[in-house]
Amino acid sequence: AHQVLLGLLPVSLHPNPKKVALIGLGSGVTTATLVDTDSVEEVECSELEPAIVEVQEYFAPYTEHVLKNPKLHMSVTDGRTFILGSPKKYDLIISQPSNPWIAGIGNLYTEDFYKACVEQLEPNGLMCQWFQLYSVSEYDLRLVLNTFYSVFPEGLVFQTGPGDVLLVGAHH
Repeated sequence: AHQVLLGLLPVSLHPNPKKVALIGLGSGVTTATLVDTDSVEEVECSELEPAIVEVQEYFAPYTEHVLKNPKLHMSVTDGRTFILGSPKKYDLIISQPSNPWIAGIGNLYTEDFYKACVEQLEPNGLMCQWFQLYSVSEYDLRLVLNTFYSVFPEGLVFQTGPGDVLLVGAHH
């Protein structure tokens, strides 16, 4: 459910989302949800792990073969590098990295990263961050919430299940 909501929630909160940056491909369910949205014209997705892209053939029956969708532009690169190097601006930036303690992931939960995302958002753009609650201390949860909302002061938190929350923020 959280994978579908990660696509639907920010799309429903933005008045007219056309360009979406997605960090993390995962199973492809969020990506499929985004490309299936009528207003969305383009989804640029970055995935750190090439093996995740390779296994999409196993998820294809559940994601309507999302990797073949013409709205999707896929790249195998670090999410931070993707955002810092993008010449484009986006209506939505959606980040669905793995747990922050996994190597190469922690930089997607920093103030610097969130500030870089602000620079890549169109006016009235939204940032949505998936955060997994399992194996996270109360201190780590507070740290992530404080960091995210220090950069995106207007926002909401949605609990999508017992172990997942979605952070949505705007910087106006």
